[in-house]
Amino acid sequence: MSEPKPQTEGIAKPVAREDGENTQTLHDTLPKLDKYWWQYPSLLKLNLGLSCALLAWVTNGFDGSMLNGLQGLPQWTNYFDNPEEARLGTMSNGFAYGNLISIVFSSWICEKWGRRWPLVGSGVVLIIGTIIQTAATNFVMFVLGRFVVGMGVGVLGVVSLLLLAEVSYPTHRAIITAMTSIFWPFGALVAALVTYGTFKMESTWGWRIPSLLQGAFPIVQIALVFMTPESPRWLIDQNRHEEAEQVLIKYHGFGDPASPLVQYELAEISAAIEMEKINKSTEWKQWFKTRGNFYRLCLLIFLGFVRQLQGNALVSYYLVLVLKSIGIHSAPNMLLINVGLQVWSVITCGAFSVTVEKFGRRNQILLSLATMFIAFLIWTICSAKAEEQGFKNKGLSAAVLLMIFVFQAGSHFYSPAVYTLVMEIPQYSLRSKASMIFSLVQNLAGIFSGYVNPIAMKRIGWKYYIVYVVLLAFDFVVVYFYVPETKNMSLEEVAAIFDSDNALISWRGIGRIGDRERMNNAARYMEGSVKATASKREEEIIEVENVDQK
Repeated sequence: MSEPKPQTEGIAKPVAREDGENTQTLHDTLPKLDKYWWQYPSLLKLNLGLSCALLAWVTNGFDGSMLNGLQGLPQWTNYFDNPEEARLGTMSNGFAYGNLISIVFSSWICEKWGRRWPLVGSGVVLIIGTIIQTAATNFVMFVLGRFVVGMGVGVLGVVSLLLLAEVSYPTHRAIITAMTSIFWPFGALVAALVTYGTFKMESTWGWRIPSLLQGAFPIVQIALVFMTPESPRWLIDQNRHEEAEQVLIKYHGFGDPASPLVQYELAEISAAIEMEKINKSTEWKQWFKTRGNFYRLCLLIFLGFVRQLQGNALVSYYLVLVLKSIGIHSAPNMLLINVGLQVWSVITCGAFSVTVEKFGRRNQILLSLATMFIAFLIWTICSAKAEEQGFKNKGLSAAVLLMIFVFQAGSHFYSPAVYTLVMEIPQYSLRSKASMIFSLVQNLAGIFSGYVNPIAMKRIGWKYYIVYVVLLAFDFVVVYFYVPETKNMSLEEVAAIFDSDNALISWRGIGRIGDRERMNNAARYMEGSVKATASKREEEIIEVENVDQK
């Protein structure tokens, strides 16, 4: 393979450190880019290719909003005999059950086949599911279609985060991973517009067209996969070092084999993966073998539950029930509110996806939880007052609508930070398992809320909101004391927070240190790992030579 021509114009070399530290961090090896990223052909091609992973989230967002919209279509409700409570929950959870089953196998699939081919396979499964869902002639067939769609989306959700985190340019990683939160509401907006557009169609195509269009995004996604490089971390794990080096040179080094960034990444990734193999860190029991891994596991489970049990499912899947609870029953009005909410979601997600590097992961999560708590508290009070006054006070209903929009902004402030953090917490050898665990927990929580939400909303109405107000307050306290910051650190450097001699984690609460000290600690940890790996290699060589002499 011929070496790519260096793309050096507009790229300044990294500068030497001035703080007296001899150790080097990823941050110190980054070149200064003097132009916008799209003016560099390699970065433009890389980010365009990575959009195949982002499209997975369009499909996911489309599904939630589509089911919301279908509940407002008389064509759909009449065709399926006005589903309510457990029957409606089953139609919603058909997707979640398929998701759950495929997620169980997603870690093995990603470790065996890499990141690109699982995207292709899951896209094909998703297309098959949309065909069954669109052609549904009864309740069982519709649920089966949603089950197959869920199977495809399950693997997509796991592998897309892995691809984005492991392949993206270092300074783009946080933002491009956070952009998953933009594509979810974009898919939801498209579904809301489509269901509103088909509202006046009297035939069953009024709900079949939205179902069919869910399969359009995987087709584009499959085409874009072939523009995307394979994860260099997976390639190194498979002992395909030359291929990994070429990927890093082409997309991170701008074609320069001597790039300090590429050399640093190669050494860091190779040392980390080799050390994990020496310690046999790829086994499931590793989650329980060290304090750092167990802490990681607890964080993944907690953050997954928070993502689903913060009240967002009420807005995503059962907005119609929420609107009816405050006296809004007009189908056109409900569809318009759904469209407006999705437009708002796209705007807020777009704004908040670029704030992850500015605020940091931990601070952004704390601010989002505080926003959601305040919004839900006011939402609950106004709902209670509206019911008490027989929904005659339109101002109270308007206040609830306003708080739903404020709550959505808080929820979308949470998502980009948590998706980025979840991919940064685990070591490479456990990352696919971590993505699987996070998705699995979300789906278990989603199935629970999928059944409980419609039943609780019908039987106790606004009183059910109190549960989410309490949960959000609890979540804020846990995040404040136990969630660490990973800003400005490489995926391998984050391990220092959990595994180094100066680890910041503690069951009494995380350590509080400055950003520079945190990164220096990570650099010393990585330097030690590289030396330990080299020492282990020498021992193995000496052992082999001794055996040969005997």
